[in-house]
Amino acid sequence: MTQPLAPATPEDLATILAEAAFRNKSISLLGFDSKLAMAGPAVQTDVVVSTRCLGRVLRYEPKDLTLSVESGMPFASVQALLAQHGQMIALDPPHADCASVGGIIASNSSGPLRLGYGTARDQVIGMTFATLEGKLVRTGGMVVKNVAGLDIAKLMIGSFGTLAAIASVNFRVHSKPAHTATFVFEMPTLEAALRLRREILGGPLHPIAADLLSPSAVAGLGFRGFAIALRSAGSEAVLSRYRSAWHQAEIIEDAAEEEFWRSVREFSPDHMRRFPEGCVIRVSSSLEAMAEVLRDLQEAYVSRLLNGVTFIAVSNWAQAAPLLTRFAQHSWPAVVEYAPHEIRSEQTLWFVPETEAEQNAFRMMKKLKAVFDPQHLLNRNRLYGRI
Repeated sequence: MTQPLAPATPEDLATILAEAAFRNKSISLLGFDSKLAMAGPAVQTDVVVSTRCLGRVLRYEPKDLTLSVESGMPFASVQALLAQHGQMIALDPPHADCASVGGIIASNSSGPLRLGYGTARDQVIGMTFATLEGKLVRTGGMVVKNVAGLDIAKLMIGSFGTLAAIASVNFRVHSKPAHTATFVFEMPTLEAALRLRREILGGPLHPIAADLLSPSAVAGLGFRGFAIALRSAGSEAVLSRYRSAWHQAEIIEDAAEEEFWRSVREFSPDHMRRFPEGCVIRVSSSLEAMAEVLRDLQEAYVSRLLNGVTFIAVSNWAQAAPLLTRFAQHSWPAVVEYAPHEIRSEQTLWFVPETEAEQNAFRMMKKLKAVFDPQHLLNRNRLYGRI
């Protein structure tokens, strides 16, 4: 593997990119390598650039609820710093213990807390990124309501480094909840679980996380059948209302609660560690269509119950292929989020409905790639093999 270059400043990062592009050298971007099994294949390139040395806190304003850090800073270190002030970045993505800030933002990673707080696009208020022209582009700012240039930053979120290299990120910061508790309902059938979902949707209580776990996904956590896990947050008075309304559930709190959600958060990477030849498929649908998406699934899965995103774990490609065909037939967008390198190099990973809107969106993405990287040098095919 090519020895990585590790710029110490954003200016150095921009210079390295410009010099490589001038020489028409292919480039790959790395942080702590936590996403190498995700998305499109990470192929051999002429130049490898690591952000590991971009690890500074640039600005932290606890009273203003804003934070700016360089992209190579470990996400866990950021959360530890904020926790000293009773604050947090409201993201709980997979690989949270070993990922860089830039890797999480570039992959648009999120976890169960997406329900209560949104995705990375809701947490980022500004950004600095380096282009192949050697420029540092600064967008947004350090004000939560600032929208100037924010759309440009949003292009970088989820782009897997195919457009530019993220140098630093400005976040809105949230106060940590005073108290949390998790309520787990064991359900005998999928139909019973979806009936409970309808009750939750129509009720007055609003959990910050709501996941449905299949029997094989939840068995290792000590539960049987299907399980709906609901996490609530607030004062003790607020939690007492949840305890009264959901008294049939098993309640998990404190360290046991943190470990439970860590297991849910790490569902996909944990599966890949156990099954190196396996795959994880992410499929999206409307809430109404989720019953059809999940019906007859024998595989382990975790569903974000109230936003229609499901992660399905299979042990090999032979199990993944028919699922992807079925999802495509129903026009449910799906991607192979994790798979072995050989599969990601040889198979189609990104399935979108053949609608005019979807095709127009993809054509726009290709045009943006041509603007930022006309020679297709940067992180080739990392965006699920399509860009």
